[in-house]
Amino acid sequence: MLSTTQHIREKIGKTELGILFLSKDFLEFGERSVVDKALSRMVKNNEINRAARGIFFRPKMNRFVGNVPIDIESVLNLISQQNGETLQIHGAEAARRLKLSTQMPMQTIFYTNVATRNIIIGNQRVKLLHTSNQRRLQHAGTQVGLVISALWYLGKEGVTPNMIKLIQSYLSEDEYIMLKNANLASWIHKAISSSELLV
Repeated sequence: MLSTTQHIREKIGKTELGILFLSKDFLEFGERSVVDKALSRMVKNNEINRAARGIFFRPKMNRFVGNVPIDIESVLNLISQQNGETLQIHGAEAARRLKLSTQMPMQTIFYTNVATRNIIIGNQRVKLLHTSNQRRLQHAGTQVGLVISALWYLGKEGVTPNMIKLIQSYLSEDEYIMLKNANLASWIHKAISSSELLV
């Protein structure tokens, strides 16, 4: 008869490298405390890696860098799904990704609709920052959401019609329509309207 650890190891062995799984996925094999201890031993023995609390993966190997780090946003997406939480990339990072700013954020920050907290993902500290501005969280996890977050961050003085034109080039036609139809501040809608008058 297989032990709890053996059952867990067997099930994990069928999981693809780099794919996230949860400690609760193994509760069929024993009580939570027993499962947690088994997973902790496997982490200690380098059989699996801990991505965040209660989230693990079998590491991929790269001949140049060794273990390939887990993608932070994939972990956050899983946390979001598990908690029924909305997570949106912080405006500073969104603006950088869209090449609207060259400023490099000092810390990885995401907006959340629940309490502010810090979590550890791999070896990196990530801050989940509460925002009461629900409009900032629209279309979270999409290119449109990235744009919305960047626009709120840059503010009324920083968003120009020319900038909207640049942003439009990053979006598909459907995404641009989604942006125009989003619940945005009047100054953002004004910048969008003005951009459409530019040749």
